[in-house]
This record gives sequence, structure tokens and C-alpha cells, in this order.
Amino acid sequence: LVFDENNKLYIAQGSMTDHGPEFHPYAATILKANDDGTNLSVYATGVRNAYGLEYWPGFGLIATDNGPNMDVANPSPVDEVNLIVQGGDYGYPGIYGNPPVGHPSLGPALSLPAHSAPTDPAFDHQRAWSGFEHDLVVPLFATGAGAVVRVSLFKHPITGKVDSWFHGIAGGFSNVISCDFSPAGAVMAADFTTALIYKIQPEDSARIRFHAQPRIGTFIPVSIEAPDWPSHHYYFLMANANLPGYVLPNSEVLFLDVNSPLFNYISQPGNIIDQFPFPGTLNGHGQGNGYVFLPNFAPFIGYTIWSAFVTFDGSLNIGSVSESVPLRILAP
Repeated sequence: LVFDENNKLYIAQGSMTDHGPEFHPYAATILKANDDGTNLSVYATGVRNAYGLEYWPGFGLIATDNGPNMDVANPSPVDEVNLIVQGGDYGYPGIYGNPPVGHPSLGPALSLPAHSAPTDPAFDHQRAWSGFEHDLVVPLFATGAGAVVRVSLFKHPITGKVDSWFHGIAGGFSNVISCDFSPAGAVMAADFTTALIYKIQPEDSARIRFHAQPRIGTFIPVSIEAPDWPSHHYYFLMANANLPGYVLPNSEVLFLDVNSPLFNYISQPGNIIDQFPFPGTLNGHGQGNGYVFLPNFAPFIGYTIWSAFVTFDGSLNIGSVSESVPLRILAP
């Protein structure tokens, strides 16, 4: 269950069979009602088992969807994270993941591996882990592979198309059934099997926050926060992944694909992507600001990049090393 800003109630109603057909009009749907339960209606269809719902005003309603255990026509049906729109058909039964060209059903905002079993998600409304506006943590219930993943969702400001990616932030659980954020920004994860609640938080207080969508042709305002290292100097670094690259002072390695168009671009004289002082100086609160520029160059689209900063004092003693969340470069 979840409410929107107008106190409308959304209800996830699962299927009555493993992979269809369904015979009840409310089976495998998202329902909408007034806050007292009146005026119940079908809001969206084709959602087999929306285990969890989450809502962000101005962005929309999110539902995790568990695929069937076995569909003869598709033995490995993906699980999904869906952006739910009124009247939308999300394919069940029969369609899992992106629909064939011309099919009227809507594809997922994100496809997850078959049987990973996404459960009850939570939006990072405080933007505690990054500057991105619509970050979501999703627990994966899968037996023996319980984990919590962080999902970045980007809705195109004109077309409404959603781009997304995910990466793991914690694992080793039995069966994670629900997540939420604490007032301090930690992820609280409930494990069904162990009956324990786990607290997940970054390794330190340092953060890199990106304040715009990572689309080519844009300047992205970036802020860095290292409250434990006020007035320290810092270097800001960019990298993209495949082959080992920068070795940071704490022995962590940023990865660098020397064959990528991104690397080829920044290797040319005058082509600078990060617009930070080199070195910079954090203010008395441990804060610094700059920009990342993503040129309007189509071969960049789809590449994943990271950023990092290293703080140090006047004697070159290393203070903090912090990496950003991964960023996938998007189309304009």
C-alpha cells in the first residue's frame, strides 16, 4: 500500500496463478481508491506480483514485480521495477521484460535477473547517498543471494522515457523483505528468515553528489562533502570502467578503459570533463563545488563513469578517499 500527495491509495494485488491465465478482474493489477477505501478501481494491469510500492511526487508510482516460477514459453522470466502509469498494461501473462516491437504493453523501468525477487523498495527522499533525485533501494529476497541494490531512475524531461541502472550496496543476507531510510540517511533492511534488521551506511561521511541527469551535452553541478576534513585540499578524479587504472592512496583502484571514446576524448589537449580546481580547498565545513561536463558526443552514450576525490592536509597527509556512485551516460 502507498498514498500519493492527494491521499489516493494504491494497492498491489497479485496474481492468482503462477503464469496465467487470470480470471478475476483484480488479479495481477494495481488498484486505486480513496483513503477510506471507496471508489476502488483498476489503475494498471499486467503486473504479476507487485510485492512493493513506492511513490515520489512529480515522478510517479514505482512497483517491484516478481515474475513467475516457471513459464514454459520463457523459462527465465526477468523480475522488474516498473514506473506505473494509469491505464498501463505491463505485459503479464506472457510478456516479461521489454515487449516485442509493436506490442501494446509497457516495458519495465529496470529488468532484474530471473527469480531475484525484488520486495519492498524505498526512495532516498533525503538524497543521502548521492545527489540524484530519484534513487531507490530495492531489497532482493532471493534465497541464498539476499542483497540490497541501489537503483538510479531518470525520467527524460520531455519524452518521459525512463533510463535506469543498478548496483549492489550490501549482500550476504538470507531473505531481505523490506527496506527504508532512517532520519540520518542509513538504509534499514529487514531480513525475513533471521528476523533481524540491518543498518547499511557508507563507509565514511564523505559524499559526492551529482545534481543533474548525466546526459551528453550537459554541465552537471557536483558538490563534494567531507565534514571530517574541513579546510583540507583535495583532488577530484574521473574514470570509466573495464581495465585497471588509477590507484588511489588507500590502494583502491579506479578502472579505466583506455579504448573507450571517453578516454580518447579526455586524452586530447584541451578536452577537459571535470571542472574543478586542481587542487581545490574545502571550506570550513568540508565542502567543495564544481562541474562535470559531458560533451554532446554520441559515442559516450551508455558508458559508465565514476568520480572520486582525495583530501590531504598541508603536509600531504591523506585524509579521505571517496568514490561516487556509478553514472551511466545517457542520451540527450
